[in-house]
Amino acid sequence: MVEQLDDGRFNKGLLMNAGFLQILNSFGHFDCFVFHDVDMVPEDDRNIYLCQNEPTHLSPFIDKFGYRSHYGTDWGGVTMIRPEQYSKANGYSNMFWGWGREDSDMEWRLNAKGIKAIRPINEVNARFSMIPHEHPWRFQNEKFNLGSAAKMTTKEKLMMTKRERSSWDGVNNAKFRLDHVVYDKLFTKLLIDIRRFEVEELQVVIDQGQFLNPIFYQRDILQSIFKTVAEKNENKPNERRVPLQNI
Repeated sequence: MVEQLDDGRFNKGLLMNAGFLQILNSFGHFDCFVFHDVDMVPEDDRNIYLCQNEPTHLSPFIDKFGYRSHYGTDWGGVTMIRPEQYSKANGYSNMFWGWGREDSDMEWRLNAKGIKAIRPINEVNARFSMIPHEHPWRFQNEKFNLGSAAKMTTKEKLMMTKRERSSWDGVNNAKFRLDHVVYDKLFTKLLIDIRRFEVEELQVVIDQGQFLNPIFYQRDILQSIFKTVAEKNENKPNERRVPLQNI
């Protein structure tokens, strides 16, 4: 099990990437990964939790959607994939905070690499119940003006940049910290901190480009308050303002 340490707006994609990397680093090699949303309960114990040659959408039929096929995505809920396929697609995006659209982004990544998700061998038994629950920390649905009367939400902007982000936003740049591990007879749970980062050097700029003396931190943990943006401009120096209370 992989669980986010804090109780704020969650990031499923980053947790998936963190779990994938931490399991390979700490527990050895596995030839099959099953990503299983905690609210998905199998209705038939004949579901086969065993990777096929291609990534498998193990939960194509869910009670919430009337067990109809193709309920909006062919990825998500319960999925199975081999580690080399996950790495080839660069895993999940780390930029989807809250509920929604990270699975659609992952489905696009697989297709872009020529990896087609398939149905399980015993498709007729692949029925799941979804535990009813609220989504208190939904995705960022705030709308931003794009000029004139046009507006776009954060998730819409991210989906529009899925091609540009796919090579550098994923398992290859997932930032997290393993806080601790809980060992139980029935499961092992990883508590993952995804809101902090380690700073080795910090330089503060004030008053018309006047530099303070560089301040060095050895493995100091600072609370991250910065939002990652999709746009990069290599021709201009990056500039960040650091609130003094965070130093």
